[in-house]
Amino acid sequence: MTSCTYKIPTLLDIEEAKKRISKYIPKTPFKYSLFLSKLTGAEVYLKYENLNPTCAFKVRGGINLASKLLEKNKSFNK
Repeated sequence: MTSCTYKIPTLLDIEEAKKRISKYIPKTPFKYSLFLSKLTGAEVYLKYENLNPTCAFKVRGGINLASKLLEKNKSFNK
């Protein structure tokens, strides 16, 4: 069995991923949920990731990984 290490992303990692992803995926809206806010006693907003072209949030991670690999490959081939 192989061991996998995971690095907790920093704010810089998140900001860089946002730059890479924003070229391909539009921003998705938030909508206030009165029901969930009353249920939890907190202001709850839902993010409509189903409005992405693939109808899922997972596309962001895939695009980020593929973009990072392309960036590494470009610098490697120079």
